[in-house]
Amino acid sequence: RGEALPERANPAGNFRVLTLGDSFTLGFTVSEHDLFAEQLERWWRSENRRVDVVNAGTQGYSTDQAVLWAERNGADFGPNLVLLFPYENDIYWNGQGTYQTSPKPLYSPAGTLETGELEKPPGRGLLGNTAIGRLFEKKRGGDTFVPPGSDKPILREFGPLLTDRPDFMADPEARTRGALIALERTCAELGAKLVVVPIPSHSAVDPKFAAERFGPKVLGLAGTAWDPNRPVEFFLSACDELGIATLDPRKALRDRIAGGEQVYYDRDWHLNPNGNAVLAEFLHDGLDGL
Repeated sequence: RGEALPERANPAGNFRVLTLGDSFTLGFTVSEHDLFAEQLERWWRSENRRVDVVNAGTQGYSTDQAVLWAERNGADFGPNLVLLFPYENDIYWNGQGTYQTSPKPLYSPAGTLETGELEKPPGRGLLGNTAIGRLFEKKRGGDTFVPPGSDKPILREFGPLLTDRPDFMADPEARTRGALIALERTCAELGAKLVVVPIPSHSAVDPKFAAERFGPKVLGLAGTAWDPNRPVEFFLSACDELGIATLDPRKALRDRIAGGEQVYYDRDWHLNPNGNAVLAEFLHDGLDGL
């Protein structure tokens, strides 16, 4: 998404940022003008920096799909900096060979590509690959299970939220680390710096939303049975073990919510325009700090 490039190659003297991720990175629910990647590019250029941002976010992609895309296409763009924006549901899907009906790649825990399918996931009617669409899939049976302490089925992609890790999450977690290893290797080959920025869920930065809405209404769980921060902590810990730089935007988003601002949509789970502005400011300052 974004303004068409005159050519893919990075112009001499230019600093190029390549963003990888899913619908949060694509900006599924905001105009291009309001998207954090677009705001960052405008901000840097207003400071007379020769920087452009290539947005490779793809709706419905998990980490491994973004990594394989970078392996196959990254050299064409010559990035100096690669920003990966994983979301919590990436962890489960990094262990699956298909998403909906589309084949997808799988990386081994050591970072070796085991399958090389890379297709853009198909839409699902009017809902497509939205979070709300995933909830409707749950009601049809989908990839669900009943967690301890609950009497309702929930999507397996919520497994990373549970305090007691489900057995089926061991393989996806290992393969997620493998995908990070593969991306680090690809960035080294490209001569690009890699920074991972886990996108926190609404529940991870808004305790009221977690306790009053998501926990009881979506998971059927309360108290200590789940923790919305576990997915972000997983990515931060895995990157720390691998020596990959990270930035954690939770405090910046929490501070705005504590001040009475809305940064997520009320029903859809994505960042609203204000949330994108907060993320852009956080990245601007955080990346300068790195």
